[in-house]
Amino acid sequence: MFAHLKRYDEAIRDLDSAIDIAPEYPRGHYNRGVVRAERGEFDLAMRDLTSAVTLDPEYWEAFAARGRLNAHLRRLPAARADFDKAIALNPADGGLREERAKLGRR
Repeated sequence: MFAHLKRYDEAIRDLDSAIDIAPEYPRGHYNRGVVRAERGEFDLAMRDLTSAVTLDPEYWEAFAARGRLNAHLRRLPAARADFDKAIALNPADGGLREERAKLGRR
């Protein structure tokens, strides 16, 4: 993956190809959403992360990533809901609880 090298254009091209081949595979959408968020393409990132959780409603990592993006965009009710879902799916991850706590109460 090229994203860790900050070669985002190449990463997006590879992920686009992967999604074209296997559009039902949520990890491709998740990974592309994370890269797009890194690039500042927040609307596209949100669309990809939403696709990931739609394809796999138990994909806690995608809910957490979407929660982080919502928090960054100051969409706090949506961020809280995403973190609540991620925590429900993966209650052993204390880091999720810490991130959720930073968002405050409803």
